[in-house]
Amino acid sequence: MVDPSLVCPSVTAPAVHSPNIWLLGRGPDLLLVIATPALVIPAMFGCLGLGLSTAAQLNEWVMTFGAQGHHLPGMVRAYGDRQLFHRFRFRFIAAPALLAAACMTCAVYEFQSLIFMAFLWGIWHAALQSHGFARIYDAKWGCTDARTARLDLLLVLVGFSLVVLLSPGRLQFILQMMAQAGFSLPSVQMLSDVKAMGIALGVIVGFLWLSNAVHSYAQGRGPSPAKVLLLVSSIGTWAWANIAVSNILLALPLFEVFHDIQYLTIVWLFNRQRAKGGASLGPLSRRGFAGGARGLGLYVLLCLAYGAL
Repeated sequence: MVDPSLVCPSVTAPAVHSPNIWLLGRGPDLLLVIATPALVIPAMFGCLGLGLSTAAQLNEWVMTFGAQGHHLPGMVRAYGDRQLFHRFRFRFIAAPALLAAACMTCAVYEFQSLIFMAFLWGIWHAALQSHGFARIYDAKWGCTDARTARLDLLLVLVGFSLVVLLSPGRLQFILQMMAQAGFSLPSVQMLSDVKAMGIALGVIVGFLWLSNAVHSYAQGRGPSPAKVLLLVSSIGTWAWANIAVSNILLALPLFEVFHDIQYLTIVWLFNRQRAKGGASLGPLSRRGFAGGARGLGLYVLLCLAYGAL
């Protein structure tokens, strides 16, 4: 999750409505951050309808160039920002080695625990990215109180988790992982009770969030309109892809493209601001985040090339 104060320097300013509530501008934000599914979903189903691709092929392309490729900017930041690398040198060197050792061990002994952990991490990562954008938009709007931030976090965590609980495909995967790990599976009645409790929790959290928004409006502030659109788009797309779309090979890339474009956008904006501010960056980071069509093109091509490896 991105710290709002790093992307929005005015995060500590008094709660007043900013004349610019967007990151890049209304059009680019809607295209790259908020309403991206409105373009991605028709494009994917268009490819399927015209026979240009199958669901399996779309999954392979998105997971290769998108899911894999969008990891590159984070590594460029970690190893290309000299100040950051110096500060966390031990973590940045030890963590990849430990992760590689864990992956090799699980592969050799056929442990499923790492796959399950990666699955849970993916849900957490997707939810926290939505929360990060929500807080950035509220920061630009002037809404920075701790209660709203906590309710935003609770809303995305409960929302994303509830979708997994109600998704036949996702729930089946969890049960398979439990069975392979040797755990006894819950009964049908227990699963039904857990789902009912999850729905009840979702209703409660939604009510608390709306009550806080109404209270904020009554004080003359209210949540950022961009944040509201972002939360509806993120949780709604996650729910639609995982519940309404029965083909898991299609459900995964539908949300993944949205997630990847969001991430690539915010990382480029963040590092672009650091480059403009004179941060101590490596040569690759300076060129990739220098701005202009050439720098942006290099950034996109590097991400795609890394995904193709």
